[in-house]
Amino acid sequence: MSATGSYVDDLTSQSFLEQLLTNRETIGDWMLWFWHGSDSWQQSMFFRLFLLILVEMLGVNRIWGERAHRRCLHHIEKDTRNPVKVPFMKTLRNYEPLLKHLPALRDLDLSYGDVVAGGGCQWRIMCTLAVAQYSPRATIYYDAMDETTRATVDAIGLDLAKHLSKVIGEDITLSPTSCSFRACILRYEGQRSEFPWHYDTEHPDCYRALFLFEKEGRIAPIEYVDRKGKVQTYHLEVADGWVFKGTRTLHRVPKTSDPNAKRYMLGFQFINEKTPEKVQAHVSICSMLRQATPAHIFWEFSPPFFLCWLVLLARRNCQMPDLI
Repeated sequence: MSATGSYVDDLTSQSFLEQLLTNRETIGDWMLWFWHGSDSWQQSMFFRLFLLILVEMLGVNRIWGERAHRRCLHHIEKDTRNPVKVPFMKTLRNYEPLLKHLPALRDLDLSYGDVVAGGGCQWRIMCTLAVAQYSPRATIYYDAMDETTRATVDAIGLDLAKHLSKVIGEDITLSPTSCSFRACILRYEGQRSEFPWHYDTEHPDCYRALFLFEKEGRIAPIEYVDRKGKVQTYHLEVADGWVFKGTRTLHRVPKTSDPNAKRYMLGFQFINEKTPEKVQAHVSICSMLRQATPAHIFWEFSPPFFLCWLVLLARRNCQMPDLI
């Protein structure tokens, strides 16, 4: 009996469960069924799910110890609201504890930022595929800051932690110096700068705080989904900010329309001061590729992408179900 003949026809004429229990006696049968395909969308989806579970169990398709397919799926679906996550957001209008630090922030020379940051957020096509921030100016994370910038933001962050602890009702401190999210400077400039809908990727115990310290032109607001599932819009002036849990709060920076817009944000990551070890730096896809060039990202992701493609796209002659 040929692999492409009546054997496959017999398999696809039965229910998927019957095939699974009676006809899948060898791995060879499974692979023949996979490669020669059928017209059943349901059968195809079940088999792809089986392969993804197998990949998960075997622990293959890893980059720096992290499951690459999980990271890819996270970026694909992270603009989707998860009703299980309860948002936490506190807005801080004209936040007085920050006002005294504004002169020091404005005196910082950030001209080195585009060189040391790698420019990942400056490549629009990569940002679109990854559902990530786009701006002609790179975000400067803590590990890429020069000594002057680090000293300045450390002093500000430690001071703000005392005040923000009262806002959230929990004693917090800055994340360890080994964590690149400890502090960052997000530089949105010009037309089309944006950060699409997303949840942050960090330990769920972490808090994020961001403050506007430099503004020119018509800048974009911050938008977030509240506990009732409604989109809230928060327009910003210098010294405005917010503290929130980004892992639980779906949020975005809409696309900027003003070519002269300049929106510089100072961001911090805080953690309960009793449990700083929860966010100790670890090697992951994000930590390794945050400052990477597009060529480096493509080189690292090609093998796992091919495996995902093999699992999800290689099956032929498969039609979508009739949804009507």
